Amino acid sequence: MSPTPTPVSEKSQTQKHNELAEKKASNTSLQEGQQVVQANPLGQKAMAPHRALRKKALTPWWHRLALSWRNKELAKYPEDWAKSINDLATKGTIVYVLKGYSPGLLAQLDRLFLHGVLPPASWVAGVRAGLLTRLMRRGNSRHPLEEHERWTQERLESGDHGIVVLDKAWGFGGEKPRTIESLLQGFAKGPKDRQVYLVPHLRVDGDRTKIRIPTPERTSGSWLGSLWPRWPSAARIDACDPVALHQHEGANSSRSQQALSIRNELVQRLTRAEQLTLGPPKKTQRTMREEVFEDAVLKRQLEEISRTEGRHPGVLVREGKRIYDTIAAKQNIALFPFLDKILGAILRTIYDGVHCNIDDVTRVREAGKKGPIIVVPSHRSHMDYLVISQSLFKNDISAPMIAAGDNLNFFPIGSLFRRGGAYFIRRSFKDDRLYGSILKAYVRKLFKEGHTQEFFIEGGRSRSGKTLPPKFGILKILVDAFFDGNQEDAVFCPAHVAYENLIENSAYRRELEGASKEKESAKGLFKALNTLRSRFGQVFITYHKPISIREFIQEQGISIDELRGQDSIEARRHVVQELAYRITFGINQAATVTAPAIAILTLFGFRRRGLHEHTLHDTVALIVAHIKGVAIEPPRISEGLAESPGPLIDRALESLVESGHIVRESAADSNFYRIADDKYLDLDFYKNSILHFLVPEAIVALALRALAARPGQAISIRNIKRETKFLSRLFKHEFIFDPRENFDSLFESTIARIVDYGILEWVEDGMVAWSDSKPSRRLGVFASNLLLNFVDSYDVCSRHLINVLGSPKTEKLVIKDLIEHARADFLANKISTRESAHAANIKNALKTFVSLGVITYEDGESGRRLKLCETREPLIEINNILGRIRAFKG
Repeated sequence: MSPTPTPVSEKSQTQKHNELAEKKASNTSLQEGQQVVQANPLGQKAMAPHRALRKKALTPWWHRLALSWRNKELAKYPEDWAKSINDLATKGTIVYVLKGYSPGLLAQLDRLFLHGVLPPASWVAGVRAGLLTRLMRRGNSRHPLEEHERWTQERLESGDHGIVVLDKAWGFGGEKPRTIESLLQGFAKGPKDRQVYLVPHLRVDGDRTKIRIPTPERTSGSWLGSLWPRWPSAARIDACDPVALHQHEGANSSRSQQALSIRNELVQRLTRAEQLTLGPPKKTQRTMREEVFEDAVLKRQLEEISRTEGRHPGVLVREGKRIYDTIAAKQNIALFPFLDKILGAILRTIYDGVHCNIDDVTRVREAGKKGPIIVVPSHRSHMDYLVISQSLFKNDISAPMIAAGDNLNFFPIGSLFRRGGAYFIRRSFKDDRLYGSILKAYVRKLFKEGHTQEFFIEGGRSRSGKTLPPKFGILKILVDAFFDGNQEDAVFCPAHVAYENLIENSAYRRELEGASKEKESAKGLFKALNTLRSRFGQVFITYHKPISIREFIQEQGISIDELRGQDSIEARRHVVQELAYRITFGINQAATVTAPAIAILTLFGFRRRGLHEHTLHDTVALIVAHIKGVAIEPPRISEGLAESPGPLIDRALESLVESGHIVRESAADSNFYRIADDKYLDLDFYKNSILHFLVPEAIVALALRALAARPGQAISIRNIKRETKFLSRLFKHEFIFDPRENFDSLFESTIARIVDYGILEWVEDGMVAWSDSKPSRRLGVFASNLLLNFVDSYDVCSRHLINVLGSPKTEKLVIKDLIEHARADFLANKISTRESAHAANIKNALKTFVSLGVITYEDGESGRRLKLCETREPLIEINNILGRIRAFKG
């Protein structure tokens, strides 16, 4: 037998190369092939013109026979990658790179070649197929490596596409072939203008619940693995970003150094892509804990605590390990099939469907090839943990390690959550330096290992439906871990989970009315089982564009090396804050607009005894068009709502009428809708879930109301801007705007948009007037009404804060008293909105008064309390604010 691999075409490689070159030059064969690949969905036996170039398969006949018996379908292959690789094939030579010898993967690639999905490879380097060939080689006097390397150079010189296997032992305990170096030599001998692309490929098993035993794909493997291709039916093939060989040729280093650099880059991309689906290799709890306590930063912190607090280092380590055990997750992938079935049954029982945007997940998976994925979802319900983890796992992304509050660590949920990947954190540990040090070391370790992680940047669940201002704790730990060099990059993925109906709705209402939050417990869990008898509509999971932390820092114009210095604390803090607001803005942008939410928002905008159904439908169509225009990415609008909203809105209204949340009355052959008197606080949650799309316009509408704007009356843009800026500062804890856009540019774009809508019109330079048309007047009032409950809440705080804080009180008691005053003011007709008696609004109003220096906190025996500020006259300041707030009420 010849010591060199046998070419797979009946024609000589030179002849085949000449034919291929002629077809490329005439722009017929391969160009037509591209159209066929794009026009035919993967999996169909589409004939491509370049199939004629393939007359012999790359893999042994027993591999193909076993594979065809076990799996008759084509392997799943990403369509976008197929298109990209075919495009690259028109520019140069494609070399498919495999990490290890996998007969199943070779055979499946072979089938993709034959079906015209990928440009066909005609040679394989780095591996010898067949046991007999291996045995016959052993006694050969000629050195097979030299022949193999020379043959590899010749194949690349010919310009044919090929396959390279990296981690394959040559013979029995023999030396590995220098395949990459051979490619470089072959490339150097070819034309100077040629391009060669090394495209890493790997197999992703569908069954990820088994213990990860090394396979031929993951290591060099053994020749026994070649006898039977292991290819589960649910497996797929994935690709990584190509390495352009022609870009490395000019490097100022030896060929062997270039080859090593290229090989390391290929292995790194393959390993990251593999970890993206499977997660990093699992370690025992004991091993993980010991490695966490080997962290250099943690060691320094323990020494500092020992020195300042006078505690023995050994005692600190023992206590630290006990703390570690209360925090750390015990993720067990073997439990996932069981948990998936149980969770699937529950979700099917209580929801009409859980929808995950597959395009979003595909984008997240591709971004995850740069570095570890950190999912940052909205937090509206305890169901968020479950639906996010399940959606990632079902879409070939490793189940995340989740930062959860220790309030969920109770029997039996705590144990199940911990095995599902949750690690539990105390709500407050500001004064416990040891606890904070252990937690930070554990999160750093997860980041360094490459785990997919998930945390809620809002902290607790939002009771108002709005995205809460970000908290920086976990985010700062992850950013610091990146600066420590634990990973080359990481991607933060803002996500949003939208519920047509919320399970916790009644509990949230009690809390918003001033009741204390009920502690999670097994008793409460059993009570919650009653929800299995109800239906809560649909759930929508969406992701905004992933944010690469490396690219984000580069956008800020800051050097990463400078931020790694000891004197970069302030610069790092700025990066964390900017990144936090970019993430929360992304969460808002990913929000799904559902039919119930948009119907409820419309009813809030028209505070009448009844809204005519035609007016409601017309306004919904205008709101949908507006959201399409202001969304940074294509907006997430539930299926059918953008094209034909009428039937979906009618169905949503019917459901709300049946549940008693809205009232429908008929007169003169027409239907009129209004919110039930006692349901404003319940429905405010759903209005707020999409309110951020209309906040800039609503604030400008309130400013026009404060200026007593009338149709046809000219108003100075400068005055509108002044009132708008005041409201923006007043509501700074309520709404989140794009951090990349300053106030001036946001104001100008909002005015321009309102003018385009025909609500305002330019009268002269710097002056606008309210358009004198019925739609214009109606929409202006509609927009200002959307924020009227916030104005009323701040009005109540301004009028009653002096009396409520006659003596220092805890924040909880202050909020409870102000809620009662809001109810009294509504009954006395001093405010017009029922939902202004809202704990979340009043809490944010108190934060605003603290930032204005009107009230402050003091530490007392019973905890932190609020009191009037002594350094300035609070009554004068509050009266000034009150006077300006009342102008916005009209």
